Amino acid sequence: MRTCHLCWKRLAAKWSVNCGEPTPSPIPSLLTGLEHDDPLDNIPGLWFKKDGEVHSGGYAEPVDIESMPLPAFDIVDLERYFALDPPWHFPKSKRVVQFGTSRGCPFNCSYCHHIHGKKARLMSAEKVVSQIETLYNKHKVREIIVIDDIFNVNLERAKNICKGLIEKNMKLSIQFPNGLRGDIFDDELMRLLKKAGTHYIAVAIETSSDRLQKLIRKNLKIERALQTVATAKKYGIEVGGFFMIGFPSETKEEVKKTIDLAINNPFDIAFFSIVAPYEGTELRRDILNGHFGEEARAALKANPDEEFPVFYNPDLTREMLIKMRMFGYIRFYTKPARTFNLIKKMYRLVYIKQIIRAIYRRLIFSKTVSVS
Repeated sequence: MRTCHLCWKRLAAKWSVNCGEPTPSPIPSLLTGLEHDDPLDNIPGLWFKKDGEVHSGGYAEPVDIESMPLPAFDIVDLERYFALDPPWHFPKSKRVVQFGTSRGCPFNCSYCHHIHGKKARLMSAEKVVSQIETLYNKHKVREIIVIDDIFNVNLERAKNICKGLIEKNMKLSIQFPNGLRGDIFDDELMRLLKKAGTHYIAVAIETSSDRLQKLIRKNLKIERALQTVATAKKYGIEVGGFFMIGFPSETKEEVKKTIDLAINNPFDIAFFSIVAPYEGTELRRDILNGHFGEEARAALKANPDEEFPVFYNPDLTREMLIKMRMFGYIRFYTKPARTFNLIKKMYRLVYIKQIIRAIYRRLIFSKTVSVS
């Protein structure tokens, strides 16, 4: 316990040095409380269990992201971090970190989380560039993985970040494995992303059905998003696509069309996820409120604790959906260009292991419902 207590004190002191005046944020308040053995019940934003009961200090005000300092990378052994298996999509450099330029998302997709709220809080382009420059010069970071919910929610800010990075003439590699909205793009942004060092982006299509796009409140302009995919390929940027199958009321034909859309467009990578109405999502509330019909509501109420999908469509059974996903992967990756692209990734042992694990999860062990 003594060692842990000293660690907490060091972290609390480090936060104090970096942030200056105390803030109502849960983390520094928690660290201070632990340092002084203060009760934790009244810390806004902190939830914890004690004697089997959940205690809450209520909701905290969102942190002003512009005032937040660069995370204290100097108290992390980055060399050990760089030696770990690389995250996300085949980084070009071993010296890679994940970096957030914003928090929150203004869109209302019913299957998604609300962790950062439904309002985008954006760090200024100038501060983003400054912090990345510090990572580059001080910590010798050579690849940035942007982990925003929606990096390009403000098109001009996204362009200004790219312009700032280009002006600094840093030899960076950049990837966006989740945080881009496919229908908020133009040719200039893609060109700037490429020039700044971007080698991979992911675009979430979810479903090819306009009917389901409305039901799940994503309302993606599908043709516009596919144009974005084509533009990325024009600039030599790899593209991953996220697709979801098994929405309440979805038909077998709608699943097939979504898989066909993935196969017949120039995506390099595809993720076919099976829908799960997690606790706390609007999708779950929609089902329980009868938004998808009485059968869906009754099925979920009968199995409220099942982690993965509750199926209530006799024409699209659990077994059928898993089989369609498996054959979707086979059809997608047996296209010669995609097969060759995966082979090209095998220049590092760790990437070979990643590809083998992915094949195992998606094909050999495909009877297990997973979210990726």
